[in-house]
Amino acid sequence: MRIIAILLAGLLVSGCDLPRDQRGTLDAVRGGTLTAALAGPESIRDSERRHLEAFAQSLGATLEIREVDLHEAIDALEHTEIQIVAGLPKSSPFRRLARSRTYRAADGESRVWAVPPGENALLIEVNRQLGAETQ
Repeated sequence: MRIIAILLAGLLVSGCDLPRDQRGTLDAVRGGTLTAALAGPESIRDSERRHLEAFAQSLGATLEIREVDLHEAIDALEHTEIQIVAGLPKSSPFRRLARSRTYRAADGESRVWAVPPGENALLIEVNRQLGAETQ
């Protein structure tokens, strides 16, 4: 019985820093630079930019938006050259990325933001921001 209690205590202590990012993305962005790309039609870009600006501000970060096409944005995200792709359609085929909760964008469509896989702390913050900004 004591062994089980010790093992459980060890598991609890080791889980204290959860959720965490595999690459420490959220910690790197706080007080630094949030680099993002915009997906979706031109009609939602101003709205998505405002959401990204609010998110960067909540992290004390400056926002850098890269003007690239969708496939370049996804490639940059997979190689962690950027931290977020905003405005992806909910039906986006890029399933290997970590996707935010679904929200209704300015064009009335269901959309998501994507972050690199394994960046769980960043994804939780993105979901908090989208919840606050889109409700």
